[in-house]
Amino acid sequence: MKLKKFLREYPLLLLFALVMGGLFLLDLCFTSNPYSELENRKLKQKPVFSLESLVENRYTKEYEEYINDQFVGRDQWITLKSVFESALGKTENNGVVYGADRYIYNKLLDPALGEKRDVLRRCVDRASQEISRGENRARLIDTDAAFVLDGWFPAASEGELTKLLGGFSCAWETADPTPEEYPQVPIKLKNNPVTGPFNVITEMYAMPAYDTVDPNPLMAPFFIIFFGFMMNDIGYGLLMVLGTLFFLMKARPKGSMRDMMTMFFMCGIASTFWGCLTGGFFGDFLPKLFDLIGIAAGVPGYHDASGAFVWFWKPVFTPINDIILVMVGAMAMGVVQVFTGMAVSVEEKFRHGNALDAVTQEIAWWCILIGAAIAIGGPMIPGAPAVLGSVGMGLLILGAVLLLAGNLIRAKGLGGITGFVGDVYNGVSGYFSDILSYLRLMALMMAGSIIASVFNTLGSVFGLVPFIVVAIIGNVLNLVLNLLGCYVHTMRLQCLEFFGRFYQDGGKPFRPLAVETKYVDILKEEI
Repeated sequence: MKLKKFLREYPLLLLFALVMGGLFLLDLCFTSNPYSELENRKLKQKPVFSLESLVENRYTKEYEEYINDQFVGRDQWITLKSVFESALGKTENNGVVYGADRYIYNKLLDPALGEKRDVLRRCVDRASQEISRGENRARLIDTDAAFVLDGWFPAASEGELTKLLGGFSCAWETADPTPEEYPQVPIKLKNNPVTGPFNVITEMYAMPAYDTVDPNPLMAPFFIIFFGFMMNDIGYGLLMVLGTLFFLMKARPKGSMRDMMTMFFMCGIASTFWGCLTGGFFGDFLPKLFDLIGIAAGVPGYHDASGAFVWFWKPVFTPINDIILVMVGAMAMGVVQVFTGMAVSVEEKFRHGNALDAVTQEIAWWCILIGAAIAIGGPMIPGAPAVLGSVGMGLLILGAVLLLAGNLIRAKGLGGITGFVGDVYNGVSGYFSDILSYLRLMALMMAGSIIASVFNTLGSVFGLVPFIVVAIIGNVLNLVLNLLGCYVHTMRLQCLEFFGRFYQDGGKPFRPLAVETKYVDILKEEI
């Protein structure tokens, strides 16, 4: 009875024991393999036991290597691991290189090859280009005398393509894609130095469908402003700017890593800007430092009522003392972005001939939301005309009528009424929850400022040297947490609250055959 009760209370322990016992029995049943074709190497055999090897710890070490090499089902586990790592884009692990057909190879490290590193790197890049050419050549329909090529190219490059093909004895034809072909058309976003780095966000989320709006020019300003608003510190912003500049100049990354670093560079500038408004420099590091040194009273700048130094100029606002202002500002930025998304949706619907949906959905809700804000908030404004409330109610009623009319047109009778009720409930809860979601801007701004202030205050209790040590450690930790938090929450606002208003995904990125190198930078490409 006690055993049954124990097994009922700890079923996972029983399962663990069965699995380990089963693996032990299987290891006893299977013979050792001398060689692994999958890894292309000899496997460790069972060591011979001796008292001397046991004392010198050689036996236990060799036996551990033997167990690792002769583990039952080892090839299958390695194959499964390599499949997952290959799906994640990983090509090497602990000196083992993943090859074609799921083969893996030991990486040869010859110190003498270090002198030929540049030559080897050029060989790697050249080999990758030859492989790419060979793979694409295999896709052609060809004979000994001719071949047929079918593909996509940007419409803006048609003149360049015509000039290129004019030098060959070939026939070609170009045509715009038909609506039926839209799902197959690859997407190439129109970029500039500011919006280009945000491709890393768009591709991480999903590429837009063909013949829809490019989100990057719309998203980039909001992303930069929101990130800087949450970070709001001159010191953190300057570290981001200098750190990303150093990385870009020294490492010269390519692709998504370059885009990510450039994006953080712009966010660092925004963080410095907001920090100038709030007077934050690693929190309140400088006021605490001047106070410990004893020069706070004589430093020129803004001092509070007690005479304590605050900053070199009077801050426009501070996250800790102006909570209501920060909250209103965060919600105001949310309203602007949500309304921008609605405006993009209206433009897209008109462009595709869905004017009725635009008028009875987004425009109707504009009237409802703006009218409600004027009707409720108008009378609270000192000196506001009395007619302001009536104007707000008029807009509110107009929006409700448009919303009801749209539902009655789409579904007659009772279906239109129930659809109207559902739209009202979903709209009120959806729009207000989305706008309230932007309060995370206020939360992260306050959290970063408070954490920095806590570390600075904690260090200042013990004197100048402990203050500097604690402040450095605390602000480094705070910077790392803020980088992660600001990035995640800013991206969430773009992907959910903003993209949800207008974004249509489903596109696939345009990946032309091009010279893509890892080590060599191509300054000019000639055909």
